[in-house]
Amino acid sequence: MLHAPRIRLPLLDAGRAREELGCTPSRTSTDAIEEFLVGLRHGAGLDTAPLAGAARH
Repeated sequence: MLHAPRIRLPLLDAGRAREELGCTPSRTSTDAIEEFLVGLRHGAGLDTAPLAGAARH
């Protein structure tokens, strides 16, 4: 498993999904992190306890 050198977290590898399922990611990892951080900044969430935004607390 690949790990980020400084934070020691596993990195996503879409190679197996690509090889076995012919699936390719529609977004880059940079896009996903950027969207996640924008959601955090704006307190975005969904109607579930783990994903409840700031306005729902």
